[in-house]
Amino acid sequence: MQSGEIAVKDNSRFGTYYDSPEWERTRTRILQRDDHQCQACKLAAECVHHIVYDRLGAENDIDLISLCNTCHNLIHQEQRKFRNIYRMPPRDIKELHETKWDYEQDCDEY
Repeated sequence: MQSGEIAVKDNSRFGTYYDSPEWERTRTRILQRDDHQCQACKLAAECVHHIVYDRLGAENDIDLISLCNTCHNLIHQEQRKFRNIYRMPPRDIKELHETKWDYEQDCDEY
């Protein structure tokens, strides 16, 4: 296998890419770029999210964003609601987080 190729050991779209040394290097680079800070809520980032999945295994850094698990899960919940949405730009990610935060704050008041 040559560098950049994805070894697929299962039937999922992503295969074992997330277990590969290539992904680990990319993930580390993006977390460092974003100062290990969630780009939606500014808490500690725990994961790197694909904004664009088209180039899986050959991502550009602009295809990726550091997020905390809460914001990352929130994004995927929203994407599942609208089955054809695969891309959510960073400004929409931040807006989604702020909307959820405002809603939770309002609920806490009652």
